[in-house]
Amino acid sequence: MAESNLTKPTTINELCDRMQKWANEYYTYDGVGTGEARNIRAAIVPLRELAGGQPVDDITAELVYDVQQHLLDRGLARNTINGHMRRLMRVIRWAAQPPRRWVGSLVLADIALLDSIKRGRTKARETEGVKPVAWELVEATAKAGPVWLSVALRVHWYTGARPAEIVRMRRSEITERDGMMIYEPKLHKNAYRGDKRLIVIGPQGQAVLRPWLAVCMKDRLFDCTSEQDYRRYVTRVCDANKIPRWRVGQIRHSMATRVRAEAGIEMAALVLGHKDPQTTLIYAEADLGKAADVLRRIG
Repeated sequence: MAESNLTKPTTINELCDRMQKWANEYYTYDGVGTGEARNIRAAIVPLRELAGGQPVDDITAELVYDVQQHLLDRGLARNTINGHMRRLMRVIRWAAQPPRRWVGSLVLADIALLDSIKRGRTKARETEGVKPVAWELVEATAKAGPVWLSVALRVHWYTGARPAEIVRMRRSEITERDGMMIYEPKLHKNAYRGDKRLIVIGPQGQAVLRPWLAVCMKDRLFDCTSEQDYRRYVTRVCDANKIPRWRVGQIRHSMATRVRAEAGIEMAALVLGHKDPQTTLIYAEADLGKAADVLRRIG
């Protein structure tokens, strides 16, 4: 991607604007933007707040350290702070790389020496791990919501797909093999690595999805534009119907718990598209039969 403007920015705010423009163009797949550009935007906000009007040459390890302390003072969780800092350092590296060289290599080396925040070493709070959600809550929400949301939640429950994969589900990406539906999203978490993601939809998921395919004439099956929209719809339905709040990401953890109980942890990694420390546990053609066997029983 050739850059049209290599003139060094004057202020840190101008540099942040260039960083964001780069992120918006870089973090795409098949012409569709990914959530990482939004994450970059959030990561550079504190840099703007602390030093936006200052010259670009004021970017130093001390300033980046001040950003980290600013995030600590705001009471953010340790994992959130570390995620923001990793992204901030990534875009500063981008600014230091040729042909830009807007940040000096010695400054970049100093910044690289900064440590992430370690558990228990600062006042940063820890987040609770994501817990599984009970089927009763998912079912109550599905019954109370619009039809498309009801279908989306149930298909989500029976596949354990990532929320973003449910939001983007298209009929053109669903095929059938040996009595099983296979959903192969073009855009997914590891698509940029060239990985293939195949999601098996078992008998119970098919029983929910087939009637919807018969009446929904659009290629994109569900009426939400993003994972954030999906979350908001679920929250609104819960609040309107006095259902205890839960998060759509918990569905995936529920599936992991059920598959582990039924077939073990390696099969859970396979079904969910996780990566094993030694092996890439995403669906390959040879794995479909194994996943299908499990999904016939619980999906």
